[in-house]
Amino acid sequence: MQGEDDTCLLHIGGAYQIRDGKFDAASGRDVVRFRARPEIRNGHTPGLPQFVDTGLIGADAVHTLAAEAALIWGPFSVQAEYTAAIVDDATTGGVARGSAMFQGWYTQVSYFLTGESRAYDRRLGRFGRVTPQQNLWTMADDGCGQKRPCWHTGAWELAARYSVIDLNDSGIFGGEMRNTTLGLNWHWNVNTRLQANYIFTERNVIAPKNDGVSHEFGLRFSLDI
Repeated sequence: MQGEDDTCLLHIGGAYQIRDGKFDAASGRDVVRFRARPEIRNGHTPGLPQFVDTGLIGADAVHTLAAEAALIWGPFSVQAEYTAAIVDDATTGGVARGSAMFQGWYTQVSYFLTGESRAYDRRLGRFGRVTPQQNLWTMADDGCGQKRPCWHTGAWELAARYSVIDLNDSGIFGGEMRNTTLGLNWHWNVNTRLQANYIFTERNVIAPKNDGVSHEFGLRFSLDI
Protein backbone atom coordinates (compact mmCIF):
# COMPACT_ATOMS: atom_id res chain seq x y z
CA MET A 1 0.00 0.00 0.00
CA GLN A 2 1.48 3.31 -1.10
CA GLY A 3 0.46 6.97 -1.05
CA GLU A 4 0.20 8.91 -4.29
CA ASP A 5 3.16 11.13 -3.39
CA ASP A 6 5.42 8.09 -2.76
CA THR A 7 6.28 9.28 0.76
CA CYS A 8 3.91 6.94 2.65
CA LEU A 9 4.25 3.20 2.19
CA LEU A 10 3.35 -0.08 3.86
CA HIS A 11 5.08 -3.16 2.43
CA ILE A 12 4.30 -6.72 3.58
CA GLY A 13 5.83 -9.86 2.11
CA GLY A 14 6.46 -13.55 2.70
CA ALA A 15 8.26 -16.47 1.09
CA TYR A 16 8.63 -20.25 1.24
CA GLN A 17 11.40 -22.35 -0.27
CA ILE A 18 12.44 -25.99 -0.18
CA ARG A 19 15.96 -27.05 -1.17
CA ASP A 20 17.75 -30.38 -1.30
CA GLY A 21 20.98 -31.00 0.58
CA LYS A 22 24.32 -31.11 -1.24
CA PHE A 23 26.05 -34.48 -1.62
CA ASP A 24 29.13 -34.89 0.57
CA ALA A 25 31.56 -37.57 -0.61
CA ALA A 26 33.16 -37.98 2.85
CA SER A 27 29.92 -38.95 4.56
CA GLY A 28 28.22 -40.42 1.52
CA ARG A 29 25.01 -38.48 1.99
CA ASP A 30 23.41 -35.09 1.41
CA VAL A 31 24.38 -32.36 3.88
CA VAL A 32 23.52 -28.75 4.73
CA ARG A 33 25.40 -26.13 6.74
CA PHE A 34 24.53 -22.77 8.31
CA ARG A 35 27.13 -20.20 9.35
CA ALA A 36 27.62 -16.43 9.51
CA ARG A 37 30.10 -13.65 10.16
CA PRO A 38 29.38 -10.14 11.50
CA GLU A 39 27.39 -7.89 9.19
CA ILE A 40 30.31 -6.29 7.42
CA ARG A 41 31.76 -7.26 4.06
CA ASN A 42 35.28 -8.57 4.55
CA GLY A 43 35.82 -10.34 1.24
CA HIS A 44 37.38 -13.79 1.43
CA THR A 45 40.02 -13.09 4.04
CA PRO A 46 42.05 -16.31 4.64
CA GLY A 47 41.78 -17.59 8.20
CA LEU A 48 38.94 -15.30 9.25
CA PRO A 49 36.56 -17.58 11.16
CA GLN A 50 32.81 -17.81 10.99
CA PHE A 51 31.38 -16.47 14.25
CA VAL A 52 28.58 -19.07 14.33
CA ASP A 53 28.64 -22.39 12.47
CA THR A 54 26.55 -25.55 12.67
CA GLY A 55 29.11 -27.62 10.80
CA LEU A 56 27.90 -30.21 8.31
CA ILE A 57 24.45 -31.62 9.03
CA GLY A 58 23.18 -34.72 7.27
CA ALA A 59 19.79 -33.82 5.78
CA ASP A 60 17.68 -34.53 2.71
CA ALA A 61 15.95 -31.14 2.52
CA VAL A 62 15.62 -27.71 4.13
CA HIS A 63 12.38 -25.73 4.32
CA THR A 64 12.81 -21.95 4.58
CA LEU A 65 10.04 -19.62 5.74
CA ALA A 66 10.36 -15.83 5.69
CA ALA A 67 8.20 -12.83 6.53
CA GLU A 68 8.96 -9.14 6.08
CA ALA A 69 7.35 -5.75 6.63
CA ALA A 70 8.37 -2.14 6.04
CA LEU A 71 6.81 1.24 6.75
CA ILE A 72 7.85 4.55 5.22
CA TRP A 73 6.39 7.75 6.62
CA GLY A 74 8.04 10.76 5.05
CA PRO A 75 11.72 10.85 6.04
CA PHE A 76 11.23 8.06 8.61
CA SER A 77 11.28 4.34 7.83
CA VAL A 78 11.25 1.09 9.78
CA GLN A 79 11.52 -2.46 8.48
CA ALA A 80 11.92 -5.98 9.83
CA GLU A 81 12.38 -9.52 8.55
CA TYR A 82 12.24 -12.99 10.10
CA THR A 83 13.59 -16.21 8.57
CA ALA A 84 13.38 -19.79 9.82
CA ALA A 85 15.13 -22.80 8.27
CA ILE A 86 13.72 -26.22 9.18
CA VAL A 87 16.01 -29.18 8.51
CA ASP A 88 14.31 -32.54 7.90
CA ASP A 89 15.77 -35.62 9.62
CA ALA A 90 18.95 -33.87 10.75
CA THR A 91 21.96 -36.05 11.66
CA THR A 92 25.28 -35.02 13.25
CA GLY A 93 28.04 -37.30 14.50
CA GLY A 94 25.99 -40.31 13.54
CA VAL A 95 23.18 -39.24 15.90
CA ALA A 96 19.67 -38.60 14.58
CA ARG A 97 18.47 -35.16 15.72
CA GLY A 98 14.98 -35.17 14.22
CA SER A 99 13.79 -31.85 12.77
CA ALA A 100 16.00 -28.88 13.67
CA MET A 101 15.00 -25.24 13.25
CA PHE A 102 17.46 -22.38 12.95
CA GLN A 103 16.26 -18.79 12.83
CA GLY A 104 17.24 -15.18 12.48
CA TRP A 105 15.63 -11.76 12.41
CA TYR A 106 16.46 -8.07 12.18
CA THR A 107 14.79 -4.73 12.60
CA GLN A 108 16.10 -1.38 11.41
CA VAL A 109 15.09 2.27 11.36
CA SER A 110 16.32 5.23 9.34
CA TYR A 111 15.68 8.96 9.17
CA PHE A 112 16.63 11.52 6.51
CA LEU A 113 17.94 14.70 8.13
CA THR A 114 17.46 16.54 4.83
CA GLY A 115 13.80 15.54 4.33
CA GLU A 116 13.96 12.85 1.62
CA SER A 117 12.07 9.54 1.66
CA ARG A 118 13.24 6.06 0.71
CA ALA A 119 12.28 5.24 -2.88
CA TYR A 120 10.11 2.21 -3.75
CA ASP A 121 9.82 0.37 -7.07
CA ARG A 122 6.14 -0.58 -7.43
CA ARG A 123 6.75 -2.87 -10.39
CA LEU A 124 9.40 -5.01 -8.69
CA GLY A 125 8.18 -4.56 -5.11
CA ARG A 126 11.54 -3.43 -3.72
CA PHE A 127 13.33 -0.32 -2.54
CA GLY A 128 15.13 1.78 -5.13
CA ARG A 129 17.71 4.51 -5.29
CA VAL A 130 17.40 7.58 -3.10
CA THR A 131 16.98 10.84 -5.02
CA PRO A 132 18.33 13.83 -3.01
CA GLN A 133 16.29 17.01 -3.00
CA GLN A 134 19.55 18.76 -3.83
CA ASN A 135 22.49 16.95 -5.43
CA LEU A 136 25.85 17.52 -3.80
CA TRP A 137 26.89 19.52 -6.84
CA THR A 138 25.20 21.00 -9.90
CA MET A 139 26.52 22.99 -12.82
CA ALA A 140 25.04 26.50 -12.86
CA ASP A 141 25.51 29.55 -15.09
CA ASP A 142 27.71 32.12 -13.36
CA GLY A 143 26.02 34.98 -15.22
CA CYS A 144 28.88 35.35 -17.66
CA GLY A 145 28.02 32.44 -19.90
CA GLN A 146 30.22 29.98 -18.02
CA LYS A 147 29.11 26.81 -16.20
CA ARG A 148 30.55 26.47 -12.71
CA PRO A 149 29.91 23.91 -9.95
CA CYS A 150 27.40 24.87 -7.30
CA TRP A 151 27.63 22.86 -4.06
CA HIS A 152 24.71 21.66 -1.92
CA THR A 153 24.15 19.26 0.99
CA GLY A 154 23.08 16.09 -0.80
CA ALA A 155 20.91 13.75 1.30
CA TRP A 156 21.96 12.71 4.82
CA GLU A 157 20.46 9.57 6.37
CA LEU A 158 20.88 8.21 9.90
CA ALA A 159 20.23 4.49 10.42
CA ALA A 160 20.28 1.86 13.18
CA ARG A 161 19.85 -1.91 12.97
CA TYR A 162 19.67 -4.86 15.38
CA SER A 163 19.88 -8.47 14.24
CA VAL A 164 20.00 -11.94 15.78
CA ILE A 165 20.90 -15.36 14.36
CA ASP A 166 20.33 -18.49 16.44
CA LEU A 167 21.90 -21.75 15.24
CA ASN A 168 21.12 -23.83 18.34
CA ASP A 169 18.43 -26.52 18.21
CA SER A 170 17.84 -30.26 18.66
CA GLY A 171 21.28 -30.95 20.08
CA ILE A 172 23.06 -28.94 17.38
CA PHE A 173 24.98 -26.01 18.86
CA GLY A 174 26.10 -23.67 16.10
CA GLY A 175 25.96 -20.64 18.39
CA GLU A 176 24.10 -17.35 18.61
CA MET A 177 25.21 -13.96 17.29
CA ARG A 178 23.77 -10.48 17.84
CA ASN A 179 24.74 -7.40 15.80
CA THR A 180 24.04 -3.76 16.65
CA THR A 181 24.76 -1.35 13.79
CA LEU A 182 24.82 2.45 13.65
CA GLY A 183 25.09 4.02 10.21
CA LEU A 184 25.40 7.33 8.43
CA ASN A 185 24.69 7.48 4.68
CA TRP A 186 25.55 10.49 2.54
CA HIS A 187 23.80 10.37 -0.84
CA TRP A 188 25.59 12.72 -3.24
CA ASN A 189 23.10 12.12 -6.07
CA VAL A 190 20.87 9.29 -7.28
CA ASN A 191 23.94 7.28 -8.40
CA THR A 192 26.57 8.07 -5.75
CA ARG A 193 26.77 7.66 -1.99
CA LEU A 194 29.22 7.35 0.89
CA GLN A 195 28.35 5.02 3.79
CA ALA A 196 29.88 4.67 7.26
CA ASN A 197 28.89 1.91 9.69
CA TYR A 198 29.88 0.94 13.22
CA ILE A 199 28.97 -2.65 14.20
CA PHE A 200 29.10 -4.17 17.67
CA THR A 201 28.89 -7.98 17.58
CA GLU A 202 28.27 -10.40 20.45
CA ARG A 203 28.85 -14.14 20.05
CA ASN A 204 27.61 -16.90 22.36
CA VAL A 205 28.88 -20.42 21.68
CA ILE A 206 29.50 -23.47 23.83
CA ALA A 207 32.93 -24.88 24.71
CA PRO A 208 35.52 -25.48 23.37
CA LYS A 209 34.84 -22.33 21.35
CA ASN A 210 34.80 -18.96 23.08
CA ASP A 211 32.18 -16.31 23.66
CA GLY A 212 33.23 -12.78 22.88
CA VAL A 213 32.56 -9.42 21.28
CA SER A 214 34.00 -7.56 18.32
CA HIS A 215 33.91 -4.00 17.04
CA GLU A 216 33.93 -3.24 13.31
CA PHE A 217 33.97 -0.01 11.36
CA GLY A 218 33.15 0.06 7.66
CA LEU A 219 33.45 2.81 5.08
CA ARG A 220 32.08 2.29 1.56
CA PHE A 221 31.95 4.49 -1.51
CA SER A 222 29.34 3.38 -4.07
CA LEU A 223 28.94 4.53 -7.67
CA ASP A 224 25.83 2.94 -9.19
CA ILE A 225 25.48 3.56 -12.95
